[in-house]
Amino acid sequence: MYLVIPSVFGTIAFVFWNDAFEVLVAVMATSGQGPELSPAQQLIPGLTLIFTMMSAGTLAMRICRERETGSWRRFLVAPIWRPALPLSWALAAYILFAWGPLVVMFVYARVAFGMMVGDWFGVLLIVGVFSLVPIGLGLLLASWLNSESLLQMFAVLISVLLASVGGAMVPAALFGPGWKQFVAHLTPHYWYLDSVQGLMTHESGLIDVLPAAGILLAYALVLGAAGLAILHRRGYL
Repeated sequence: MYLVIPSVFGTIAFVFWNDAFEVLVAVMATSGQGPELSPAQQLIPGLTLIFTMMSAGTLAMRICRERETGSWRRFLVAPIWRPALPLSWALAAYILFAWGPLVVMFVYARVAFGMMVGDWFGVLLIVGVFSLVPIGLGLLLASWLNSESLLQMFAVLISVLLASVGGAMVPAALFGPGWKQFVAHLTPHYWYLDSVQGLMTHESGLIDVLPAAGILLAYALVLGAAGLAILHRRGYL
């Protein structure tokens, strides 16, 4: 389901928004406010971020459900390394709900819309590293909240908020100089989109996006480490 929904939603959005994004891309190219992108290159990467970030809620709710049913306590008495429990669920969520749908959406957009991906190795690197961010966020949310409804609500709110200020809905190049641009640079979405779209237009190569990959990895590690630390402090690890 997580592999199908982004493709269906992306198709509908592309059909309805394609003309509007053609105008937007033309204006940006004329004014020099960003790289020369096709409507698909501007639209698809941003849309996929929304679904990918929501995988944080999926992971967090799984952990919350295991705590509520008592399964978590039974796992803790098993002779295994305690962090292996949440990390195993994090790995499954990474493959099925974060990295998997992103890769599928890029392949689908290439086939269905003719979207030029450019440097596939660079794109797959950025996609792989960025997909760790919602997993780290999911661990943090699970360590902080105990209600599935609250976890789902916060996952959606954070996903939409970061997409809004990070350039996933409206290109960050249109934010103009000043505090809005500064806030956009604080989000992982900005670094993901800047890298991927640069690779798509061949303005960036694999070496050029390594700093952004490092920044995205730092986001993921900080969020995940904070989540595990709080789980340990609360006696769940």
